[in-house]
Amino acid sequence: MTLDEKIKTPDELEVVIFCIENLAAKLGVDAERVYQAFTEKK
Repeated sequence: MTLDEKIKTPDELEVVIFCIENLAAKLGVDAERVYQAFTEKK
């Protein structure tokens, strides 16, 4: 999946949420901050 593709199934969404939450825990930041970092336009 590329960054331009949309999440199409509940299973894909579950994996994305899992990854965001685990990365946030590893970095010691809020999951919302990780999500914003991935979705901000440059």
